[in-house]
Amino acid sequence: MIGWARATHVYKNNTYGSGSGFIWLDDLRCLGYESSVEDCQHMPWGSNNCDHSEDVGLRCASDDDGGPTPDVAISSENVSPRTTPATFLPETCGRRLVEDNPTAPIIEKPKIVDGHTPLPGAHPWMVAIYLRTKTGPKHSCGGAVLSEDLVLTAAHCVSKYPASTYILRIGDFNVEEEEEGQQEFRVSSIATHPQFDKGPYLNNDVALLRVHRKNGKGIQ
Repeated sequence: MIGWARATHVYKNNTYGSGSGFIWLDDLRCLGYESSVEDCQHMPWGSNNCDHSEDVGLRCASDDDGGPTPDVAISSENVSPRTTPATFLPETCGRRLVEDNPTAPIIEKPKIVDGHTPLPGAHPWMVAIYLRTKTGPKHSCGGAVLSEDLVLTAAHCVSKYPASTYILRIGDFNVEEEEEGQQEFRVSSIATHPQFDKGPYLNNDVALLRVHRKNGKGIQ
């Protein structure tokens, strides 16, 4: 693997010390014959849910005599990706409008640990999902913008009613006020995971909402 004949042992939990760079790869699934970690199954480049306390190292054997070779630590500094976030992320979509580093903690919501009130524009990809009712729109769930036409949400949020029942609001910081820049769309179709709620309770709880465009335009 990674240019060596084979790995004789894998050392977990940063045996050789923690790295310090950006974590490019996470959840690697390797069979042992790969010539590069890029050939292993893994999460998309730049996506991770870990820290450097999970760095691993390998003890490898050479082709010549099968004896051990010097230990090699694998960390983010050793990996050169074929692409970088700048090449696969949109230039504007998903960018914060303001920095999100407020210091005022949330003290009236005891279920939120170490939380704080975000600033308007700090999370522009968030979507508020409303249900149309006889008394007006009622907030139901949240979602995330994937593109100008698609919103990601939980399947259990949109599995009870037809697509025409839901309203999407983007740029809605305060649900009790109508704000400048706020966008509102209807939902043209819903695609839930084909294995949603099969097996464990709420298994595969994901769904995609297709935005009903206005004047040929989706989410901006």
